[in-house]
Amino acid sequence: MLKRLNTDSPFPYGPYDFTDPAQWTAYRASEVSTLSQGMLNMMQANPSLSQTSEPNRFSNDLSSRMDNLRLDQVSESSSFTYVPPDPRSTYIELLNRCLDWDLEVLKTLPEDEDVSLGILSPEHVNLLGECATRWRLPASFRSWAFLEAIVQRAEQGLVPTACIHEATGMVGKVSADMDVSSWANSDVSHR
Repeated sequence: MLKRLNTDSPFPYGPYDFTDPAQWTAYRASEVSTLSQGMLNMMQANPSLSQTSEPNRFSNDLSSRMDNLRLDQVSESSSFTYVPPDPRSTYIELLNRCLDWDLEVLKTLPEDEDVSLGILSPEHVNLLGECATRWRLPASFRSWAFLEAIVQRAEQGLVPTACIHEATGMVGKVSADMDVSSWANSDVSHR
């Protein structure tokens, strides 16, 4: 992903996703910093990842370090992260499946049991959070995707309108935590 930020088709957002070049530069710098820290954590957790066949040629450049990782020597029991070709669409599909599953489970609960207005089970919240982290999907995107999914289900009569207020509150919190001017155009257009 780090190398992809320097290509003609950066991932998951590119310069064309922002109104101002300064927004793209700030987003890119934040992504490079986050990804670099993640790589450092991986190498610290498994030092054998940073061993090369030519240690003297090991560059200080982080993207060169990525090229020199000996991932083919990692055991099959090691875990790898799958990043889908279109993380945003895949995330939305996963979110919808999680919501549908949890709504089915909620139908089996006693009527007097308290249920979260967020609908999602803690396991699904964790799963979606992990995917968002690995797929580099910002909170602005995730909050709008959730709001749209909840509105769709409310229009179908599957969830009470109070769930929409809960989801709107999540968008409001993200707006307060993250300056809207730093959001990608596609995330701002939902506002």
